[in-house]
Amino acid sequence: MNVRFTHINEKKAAVFETTLALIVQHGFHGTAMSMIAKSAQVATGTIYHYFPSKDCLIEELHLACKLHINELIFKGIKEITDYKERFFTIWKRFIHCSIQNPDMFGFLEQYYSSPYSEHGGKNKRHSALSENNIHDFLVEGIKTNTLKNLDINILLTSYIGIAISTVKTVLYAKVNYTETQIGQLIQIVWDGVTNENNLNVK
Repeated sequence: MNVRFTHINEKKAAVFETTLALIVQHGFHGTAMSMIAKSAQVATGTIYHYFPSKDCLIEELHLACKLHINELIFKGIKEITDYKERFFTIWKRFIHCSIQNPDMFGFLEQYYSSPYSEHGGKNKRHSALSENNIHDFLVEGIKTNTLKNLDINILLTSYIGIAISTVKTVLYAKVNYTETQIGQLIQIVWDGVTNENNLNVK
């Protein structure tokens, strides 16, 4: 199964979904606007109506993917009061969301290793709309003394880095982890970043 953008215009959604698949197959440079139009079965002029350039399309697609991920993994998360349970739930949802949407995962992998990533970070509108909820969640853990007072980038690498590595193992190495094993992996992460002096904080 791959991502479906259900909350936007149907033609725009078709362009996004097609672009994801094509970029995973052909890369950014190998994916032309005419190729996207043909595969999405829309006129090239229609694409330019929504996106002035391919760069604009890629940036908007990246934003849509981030918002889609945040919506999936943070839905109802505030209703969970126990921090550890949220820690585990967010991580597992990220894993399952990525595995179930391989084109989106592959696109984001390419995006963050390309010049687009640096450019996107300088776009104020982009930054405002794509607030990093995982970053804020980990900062909350530091402030409540639940997580060790480490540099936030170290925590992000421990939390998301291992999650991404797990997804790659499933998608590319074809290793099928059981739910028990997924739980064991996030337990290892938790054990490594938890503030041992405050284990009972919720």
